[in-house]
Amino acid sequence: METEQGSVRKLDLLDVLLIFARRKWLILGWTGAGLVIAIIAILRAPTLYKSQATIMPPQQEQSSAALLSQLGALTAFSSVGSNLGLKNPADLYVAILQTNLVADNMVDRYHLMDVYKISDRDGASGMLRKRSRFIAGKDGLMQIIVEDKDPKRAAVLVNGYADELFQQNNRLAIGSASQRRLFFEQQLAQEKDRLADAEVALKQTQQSTGVLQLSGQAQNIIGQEANIQANITSREVQLGALLSSSTEQNPEVIRLRTELAGLRDQLQQLQKGTNGDMLSQREFPAAGLEYIRKERDVQYHQTLYDLLARQLEAARIDEAKASPTVQMVDPPQVPKLRSWPKPLVFIIVGLVVGTMLGCIRVTVIYLYEYADTDPRLRDRYKQVKQAMHLRA
Repeated sequence: METEQGSVRKLDLLDVLLIFARRKWLILGWTGAGLVIAIIAILRAPTLYKSQATIMPPQQEQSSAALLSQLGALTAFSSVGSNLGLKNPADLYVAILQTNLVADNMVDRYHLMDVYKISDRDGASGMLRKRSRFIAGKDGLMQIIVEDKDPKRAAVLVNGYADELFQQNNRLAIGSASQRRLFFEQQLAQEKDRLADAEVALKQTQQSTGVLQLSGQAQNIIGQEANIQANITSREVQLGALLSSSTEQNPEVIRLRTELAGLRDQLQQLQKGTNGDMLSQREFPAAGLEYIRKERDVQYHQTLYDLLARQLEAARIDEAKASPTVQMVDPPQVPKLRSWPKPLVFIIVGLVVGTMLGCIRVTVIYLYEYADTDPRLRDRYKQVKQAMHLRA
């Protein structure tokens, strides 16, 4: 209320309501305009139907290398990759469905360039991604949601994503097993040649030295050295596999490095003859020492050959396994009600925005009119315009 000439006018709630009530028709006009714009937006917005399905992603099976742990020599190998799992395996398959390869396959398979009336594949893929969502639940299940103008096509696209997930998982699983099989086949072929060379060298040593067989103590030394060297090689292979997907701080990497250091120390002590009451290699004659070395090489390559043969067999088993299928927990249904646009949301937004703009308009009009009767407010109004580089 205004008390004296030149004093500051104070407004209470009733004054504010009175200001808006005097220009209620202006506010209602803006509200009506917001409603009309909302209705026009509803009519012009594309009508979309949403279809969704809940699936159980393929479960990661244990590698066949774990079965070889029952054979005794490959217990350490069975633990490779056991610590590389995700917290939620469904996240992996969500990432697969979001790849460009899947989107392009879907565009080509269902002719979405013609459906969306987009001339390039990238644009059609972008539209498909915009209308598709993938949700990985904490329970391990995954939801595939697709919106489309045609309700039947929406359900078809959901099934298409499930088929793509199966095909990509099958391709990646077979590719990984094939790479492992090829790797061990190459390693086994090389080791077979080395074993044959070691056997030929042993035979030549027998022929040149005349040594055909050593004492049981020497044979024990040879066997221990061969086993230790084979274990060192096997753990080095395992360490290389871990380092390809882990860091030096991985507990498995630390454990393997500790075991390797211990095995190398045992081998060094054995070769120096510091292993208890056993005889040192230096105590054997030169001919016997040469025979020991050749015999040790044969046993070493034989042990390593057996290890690689078992790994190759495990890779072949994994490659022969059929890739797990995608299980449909809740299949997609043809939607009957549209998911977009939502008339109630549009109308509420239109009414709220229109009313707010009307109130702002009334406030601006009141301040402009009141500036003529209040010198202090008029001076401030002029200062604001000058600060904004407008004409006063």
